[in-house]
Amino acid sequence: MKRFFGLLIICSLLLSGFGVMADPLPPPESENLVTHPVYLPLLRRSGGGSGATFTVSGAVKDVDQYPVANVIITDVHGAVAVTDIQGKYSINVEAGANTLTAARSGYDIAPVNLNVNSNLAAVNFTAQVGCGSIVVNETLNVGMGGWDFLTDQPDHVIPGTDTLVFRSPSSSGRVGINPGVDDNVASTTRARSQVYHIPSDADAVFLGLWVTQTLTVAGEFDRFYIDILEGNTINNVYYSSVSTVAWTYVEFPLDNFRNKDIKIQIRVMNSGGSGYATMYFDDVMLIICNTHCEDQIVNGGFESQSPNPAISGWLYIGPQLAPPMYTAAFFHTGLWSMRVGIPTAGTDMEAFTEVFQRNIDLPSSHSGAMLTFWLLTTRTDGIVPPIEPRPPADFGSDREVPFITGRSSSPLALTATPEEDWWYVYVYDDDGNYLDRLMWEKTIDSKNTWLRYRFDLSDFMGQKIQLLFGTYNDGRGGPSAVYVDDVVLGTCD
Repeated sequence: MKRFFGLLIICSLLLSGFGVMADPLPPPESENLVTHPVYLPLLRRSGGGSGATFTVSGAVKDVDQYPVANVIITDVHGAVAVTDIQGKYSINVEAGANTLTAARSGYDIAPVNLNVNSNLAAVNFTAQVGCGSIVVNETLNVGMGGWDFLTDQPDHVIPGTDTLVFRSPSSSGRVGINPGVDDNVASTTRARSQVYHIPSDADAVFLGLWVTQTLTVAGEFDRFYIDILEGNTINNVYYSSVSTVAWTYVEFPLDNFRNKDIKIQIRVMNSGGSGYATMYFDDVMLIICNTHCEDQIVNGGFESQSPNPAISGWLYIGPQLAPPMYTAAFFHTGLWSMRVGIPTAGTDMEAFTEVFQRNIDLPSSHSGAMLTFWLLTTRTDGIVPPIEPRPPADFGSDREVPFITGRSSSPLALTATPEEDWWYVYVYDDDGNYLDRLMWEKTIDSKNTWLRYRFDLSDFMGQKIQLLFGTYNDGRGGPSAVYVDDVVLGTCD
């Protein structure tokens, strides 16, 4: 049986599908913004009712008694406070029976019931590990804190946030030479996160982020690094001296740093030669998880090809010119994967291929949701030739996916630029309303190998969602197909 129990222990994964699909066009960027907690000063707001009010104060700490900042404290009347860097809070509440709840990505915090008839102190919370990212300002939004940028050549090279290049709107972090702005001099530039304590009760810890890096002249001594700083010790987890074609996801296990204080460091070393190096980074996740996770995806390994979607889990809205197919041509584990798009031996045409799973439950009683899946992209209109598929003789032909009748996707407007095939991953609510766009990438930018992707879906807890995988072929330059495998959406106690 093909299952990612290891990933569930890592409590990874998140995504979903939907009912009647909306067009898979990129939504306005304003719809794609996700608010993330940041370090804020002590915040107080009195409750909205009448009568006497009292102050309740205390602190939030993890199991190691380390203060937890950015925890949002609320009461039943709408009063709000946010813990400071020492984990302390103070909130004004109405007299009488009340319940304080505490919420922070990555943690499971039990509420506190109170009968308030005077000021109360030492109303404390213990934050146990749930599952989610604890990074402050993971999308590197300008002015949202969480990061320090350092350089040893302040008069020549200035790292920082960049609003011209980003993966998630509307900025990224940049280290190295800013093209056209900085001088190309020998230098080392760094971005460092704030300090994070990794709780000892975390069963799995990992760092995941997206990077895109440019090396203008190969063979010089320009280098890209990702480090974990523990006091004065630098633990290097990533080293590269090559450019990337597009945004690339990288991930590193950090289980050895439990019960330790760390910083994330991204740095670039430029030699000052004829070329230079620049690195952008975005969507940084420092995930902590416990092992009490449930996989909410049905048939995420695609090993069942039952015509009953209650068993096989996956559907498409027909008709489609190039419908999705269960296939044995490629696989990450097991014997089968899901193909969306047109195989390289197929007939090139303008067509959408979309497959989804609906009714995916993200229980509000669980502390987080993490989606993980593997993708392999093949194409004939790209620079890299497609890898050879497994001979199908011993495994049978492709098998059909159940479908329902509905509104199919409208075609994208063709442009004069060739090789504009795309693949994408969307999240909808159970009524088919758009929630989030996780991926929207040109197939020509994809690497010709299996790659793992991970997304935190904790913002959608308490909802039922739908997860969509899709590919658009423009009918020119050769067909493209994406193969999906080992889809896991773990929700954790």
